Amino acid sequence: MSNQFFKAITGLAPGHWFDRKTKTTIWKPFADQQRVDAVCAGINNAVNGFRDYLLTSQAQDRVVILEFTTRELIDAYYDVKQSMKRFKDPDPEKVKGRRSLLVINEAMTVLVQCAMFELKLRYSEDFITSLKNRGETVFTEIVADFEEDLKMLQPASDQAKKSANNKALPDELNTPEAKALFQKAIEAGLVEQNKNGTYQWKSTKLLLAYFSEKASNKLGLGKSRNGTPTVNWKLFESIFNEKNIKSAKNDYMRLNLSFFPPGSADIDKLFL
Repeated sequence: MSNQFFKAITGLAPGHWFDRKTKTTIWKPFADQQRVDAVCAGINNAVNGFRDYLLTSQAQDRVVILEFTTRELIDAYYDVKQSMKRFKDPDPEKVKGRRSLLVINEAMTVLVQCAMFELKLRYSEDFITSLKNRGETVFTEIVADFEEDLKMLQPASDQAKKSANNKALPDELNTPEAKALFQKAIEAGLVEQNKNGTYQWKSTKLLLAYFSEKASNKLGLGKSRNGTPTVNWKLFESIFNEKNIKSAKNDYMRLNLSFFPPGSADIDKLFL
């Protein structure tokens, strides 16, 4: 019953079967743009419905149900990825597959955030280890990022108390370089510092995602994975009191191959 909430999302994986005569795998087409958009728009409702369902189940069963449902999302992700291998860039069919891939990835990210931050659930070590052993690391990396966020960020009450008392940036941004960057953003009208010391983003959420990514990389706020820096999204969500900043980037990347949204040149000037 739990998988009903994500049926439309897992359904983005194209159906396939093995043809014994040709000894090849036959794949159905990828979902079209309209269907992908509709599924993307329903991610939050799907996660919220699943959350409410979990809360009605026995506490001792919740992690088992969570892992079973997550497994189906992971399988869908890798089915899309496997099917994409049939095409090369810039084949339109591969672009369609990439859109489905990003939507499933976004669904997994929102699900993990809900499970770990709202429901205070943790995936079992056996579950994570089994994924790593199968080389299915896209999900374990999402979990690792949120685990790191939980360690780095203080509880909300402590963070609010610190902001009220010190009216300062978090320790990670309490450096001359970071302070200068935020001052430039304030002078450019992109950021406003409230009387209580908190910060407010004054432009679009898409440009906030662009700013967060550039600032995280420039200031070394994320981790390095396989030589590629990750973005500390949670830090900027805490600073600006915004949720799911990364989702704005993911929505944009469903239709674009590179991340240079309208207005990004104004953000770039802050880093000169």
